Amino acid sequence: VKPSHGAFHPPNDIENTPVIMFCAGTGLAPFRGFVQERAMQIQAGRKLAPAYLFIGCAHPEKDALFKGELTQWEKEGAVQLFYAYSKASDLSKGCKHVQDRLWAERESMVEVFNKGAKLYVCGSSMVGEGVASMTKRIYQDSVEANGGSKSDEEVESWFQGIKGERYASDVFT
Repeated sequence: VKPSHGAFHPPNDIENTPVIMFCAGTGLAPFRGFVQERAMQIQAGRKLAPAYLFIGCAHPEKDALFKGELTQWEKEGAVQLFYAYSKASDLSKGCKHVQDRLWAERESMVEVFNKGAKLYVCGSSMVGEGVASMTKRIYQDSVEANGGSKSDEEVESWFQGIKGERYASDVFT
C-alpha cells in the first residue's frame, strides 16, 4: 500500500466544486470512497456540486466493479456514471476506453470544467496518458471552436498549469 499524491483528495468546497473522475479496473478504489462520502453528505442534507465518474472495464456483465452500489449512488444524486467497455463498446456509445467516453461527452464536460471542476485520474499509466492526451485535445478543440489557436507548446503549458491544482492523477505501471 502506498499513500496517494497530495492533491489526490476530494475538493474542500464540495458544495461548489464539480468533480470529474476517470478510472479503469482497480483505479476505481479511491473514487468509490469519494462517491461514498458524497452519498453520506447528501443523506445528511448537504447540496453538492455535480460529480461525474468515467469507468473503464472489459464487459458490464463480467467486471463492472461495485456496479449495484454505484448505480444506487447515481440514483441518489451522488454521481453520474459513464462507462467504457473495451469488449462491449456497443453498450457504451461505441467507446472502448475512458478517454474515448470523455471525447463523446466533451461538450458537457467542457461546460463543467469551465465551472471550476477538478479532474482526477486513477489507474494504469495507459489510463493516465490517455486521459491527459484527450484533455489536451479537448482544450485545443475548444480554443479552435472559439476562433482561437494554440501551439502544441501552449497546450502543454496550459495542461501543466492545471496539474496539481485542478488535475490530479495517481497512476501506476
